[in-house]
Amino acid sequence: RRVHGETDFADDCIIIRLTAETALSRTTRYYNKIVIFVISSFKFVSTMLGLRVRSLIRQTSRPSYRFPHHNRLFSTRPSLFAKDVTTAGTTTGGTVIGVDLGTTNSCVAIMEGKQTKVIENSEGARTTPSVVAFTKEGERLVGMSARRQAVTNPKGTFYATKRLIGRRFEDSTVELDKKSVSFDIVRASNGDAWVQAHGKMYSPSQIGAFVLMKMKETAESYLGTKAKDAVVTVPAYF
Repeated sequence: RRVHGETDFADDCIIIRLTAETALSRTTRYYNKIVIFVISSFKFVSTMLGLRVRSLIRQTSRPSYRFPHHNRLFSTRPSLFAKDVTTAGTTTGGTVIGVDLGTTNSCVAIMEGKQTKVIENSEGARTTPSVVAFTKEGERLVGMSARRQAVTNPKGTFYATKRLIGRRFEDSTVELDKKSVSFDIVRASNGDAWVQAHGKMYSPSQIGAFVLMKMKETAESYLGTKAKDAVVTVPAYF
């Protein structure tokens, strides 16, 4: 038709845009069907295994887009793998706390409406040192109180132990840590790297649990209720 002069360049542009729109819409539709099928299959298998799986699809749509010089609109499907912590809180019947379990410092936060609230600890700080100490009297200290007495109790003060989680005693990283830390890193019965203070051994994950307990107590002191659900960060290459 173009050769015979029945169409012009503007008509060709409209045809190209309509073709591109149709192809993109079909591709998006087929892709979303595949993803939803995979999620549905996963939820079915998880249900059969007795696991509780929450929906990964948030019922909101992305903004619509418009082709230049064209009146027809097309929208993408609802966003996948998006979940609000506030929604999770209402599902479980309580507030969900978020804990950043860091190598050096840790903090805890909650959602107040649509705003994030980082909770201050008993010392009035928004972050808590990821330090755990054991005194000769058997008292356990966590956070700032443990850091303050590190100079007088170097062998009983543990810090940066998260790097030891899951590592064998012969690991090269463990060998470097043994030269730089003040406490003793020993071999556990299963060959993992543990820490030792005053004749008692502790696993690195156990030290991390003491820090998590401190974060939980901080959140419960602010909320005035028990915290039963949490989202905890983990290292990218854990």
